[in-house]
Amino acid sequence: MSSPNTLHVPGDHPSLSEALAAAQGGDTIHIDGRVESPHVRIEKEITLTGDTLVGLDPVAIGLFASATVTGLRVENPQGHGVVSMVGTPLIEDVTLHVGQTALACGNNATPTIRGCSIEACSVGLSAQDTAAPDVEGLTISSRGTGLLLRGQSSGTFRAVGIVAGQMAAVEITDQAAPVLEQVAVALGGAGGFFLHGASTPTLRSCLVKSVQLAGIEVAETANPTVDGIQVSEVRGSGLFLHGQSTGTYMDLSIEECVMACIEVSEEAAPEIEGGSLRAGQGHGLWVRENARAEVLSLAISHQSAMGIQATDKAHCTLEDCCITKNRDHGLFAKDQARVALVRCEISENAGHGVVAGNTARVSTGNCKISNNAGADLQPTESGQIEEAG
Repeated sequence: MSSPNTLHVPGDHPSLSEALAAAQGGDTIHIDGRVESPHVRIEKEITLTGDTLVGLDPVAIGLFASATVTGLRVENPQGHGVVSMVGTPLIEDVTLHVGQTALACGNNATPTIRGCSIEACSVGLSAQDTAAPDVEGLTISSRGTGLLLRGQSSGTFRAVGIVAGQMAAVEITDQAAPVLEQVAVALGGAGGFFLHGASTPTLRSCLVKSVQLAGIEVAETANPTVDGIQVSEVRGSGLFLHGQSTGTYMDLSIEECVMACIEVSEEAAPEIEGGSLRAGQGHGLWVRENARAEVLSLAISHQSAMGIQATDKAHCTLEDCCITKNRDHGLFAKDQARVALVRCEISENAGHGVVAGNTARVSTGNCKISNNAGADLQPTESGQIEEAG
C-alpha cells in the first residue's frame, strides 16, 4: 500500500478538481496562495488544507465523506461556505467569509467543528434533518442569524460567541433538540435566543447582552431546559414566554431590561427555579392572559415598576421568593388573576406590599410581608387577600 501523498494546487495540479480526481484516501491537498474554484465536492477521506479557497459556485465545499478541512480560509462572497451532508468530517481552524450560510449540516451528518471563525454571513451555522454537529470554539459575526437549528437536528455547541444582525442570534425550531453550553450572544439586532416550534433544546451557562427585543423568546410548544443564563441590557423582556410553551428555567440572572425581566403570556406554563431579577425598567415578573407560572426561590429587586404583576386570568404560585426594594408595589394582582404566596418575603417596596384589585385573589402562607412604604396588604374593589398560617 502506498503512503499518503500531499498534492499541491496549483503546483502539482492546476485546479482543485484535477487534484481531487488524482487524490486517494488519506492524501492531503494543499492550496498554495489564493485559488479560485468551482464547487469542490469531496467524496474521499482526504484532508484539504492550505491558504485561501475562493468559491465560484453557490457552494464552495460540499463534504460527502468523512474528510478533513483544516487551516484554510474559505471565501464565497455570493454563496455558501462548507456544507456537510454525510459522515463524520472534521472542520478545524477554518475561517469563513461568505455571503450566505457559512457552515451547513444536513441529512444525518455528524461533523466535528473546532476552532473556526465566521467573519461575515447571512447565517453562521445551520443544521437540519437529523444532523448532529459537535461544535466547540466557534465565533460568528452575522448580518442575520448566528445559529439556525431546525428539523430534528441535535448535537452539542460549546464555547460559541455570536454577534448577530437583523435576526435572532440563535433560532431553534421544529423538533430540534441541541445542547448549547457557554454560548454567548454579545450583540443581537432582533434578540438573543428564539426557541419555537416543538423544539426541546438545553441551554447551560449561556449569556445574552445588548440585544434588541427579547433576550430569550420561547413560543409555540417549545419546551426548553435552561440552566444558568445571564441576560442584561435588552430592549425587550429578558425572558419572554408565550404561545403554549413550557420549559424549566433554573439559576437565572436577568437585569437591566427595558420591559419585564420575565414576561409570561397567552397559555405559557413555565417552571422557574432560582436566580435573581433586578434593576429593570419594567416589572420583574409579569404574568398575564391565561398563563400559569410556578416560581421557586426567585429574588426580585430594584425594579423601576412592580416586583410582580399578575393580570387577566393568570395563575401564579410563588414559593420561597424574595420581593424587595422595588420602586412600586411588591405584588399587584388584578382582573381575575390568582396568586399563591408560600414562604415569601415582601418588604421595603416603595408602594404597597401586596395589592389585589378587581376580582383578583391572593393567598399568603407563612409569608413575611413588612416594612413597605404603603400598606403591607391592600385589597381594593372586590380583590381578596387571604392569609393562611
